[in-house]
Amino acid sequence: MSIERSRLCLCTCLTGRLHIDLLLRLFHEASKMHKDFRYTLGEDLKQNLLRVEVCIYHAHDEKEVADKVKYIAVTIDKMLEVRLIVRILHDSKQLPLKKYALLCEQMVEIEKNLKDWKMYHLNNIKQ
Repeated sequence: MSIERSRLCLCTCLTGRLHIDLLLRLFHEASKMHKDFRYTLGEDLKQNLLRVEVCIYHAHDEKEVADKVKYIAVTIDKMLEVRLIVRILHDSKQLPLKKYALLCEQMVEIEKNLKDWKMYHLNNIKQ
């Protein structure tokens, strides 16, 4: 297996594992939110995270590189929505600073891995 291929496998595995950790952590935090936030922003957050998970699975299953890139791009857009909702929850005092900082670190790492994965496939299209 080439170094580039092994790097891709590591990147996609890390993205999946990091995303599952983020998903579980945010589901847990959503249950602690005030009722108004739990049933509005909390539900939006859960739905966006599930969409991210589905897009990651579609990107893994897709055979065509161009379609993989499309799914990864959608995933990156959905992660931006997740980031904005988490920011709103922090600003509205539904997430303490320590938990917000931890979630931000996880989201940055996921987005970085997704962008690396996308660039890997874009480079393959050019070749």
